Amino acid sequence: MPGALAGQDDDYQYQYTIEQEILPVLTYYKTKLPKLGWSFDQSGTGYQGEPLLTFKKGTRVLGVSVVLLSPKDYLLLITLAFP
Repeated sequence: MPGALAGQDDDYQYQYTIEQEILPVLTYYKTKLPKLGWSFDQSGTGYQGEPLLTFKKGTRVLGVSVVLLSPKDYLLLITLAFP
């Protein structure tokens, strides 16, 4: 994602911080992921009310959520789940 700051990952999740409003971040992934073969599945909210988008590719599920860290900083979590 353009503008991404510090990031880290493990086998199933990538997270990074970004100084950008939430809506452009969600729009970016709703536009970019289908071009990579992911189908938009649904949107909702996470455990703490953060926006959550889910995408599917075959039997895999990808979640994108954005958490507010401070008035200018957001933490973006991208989680890939396997069946």
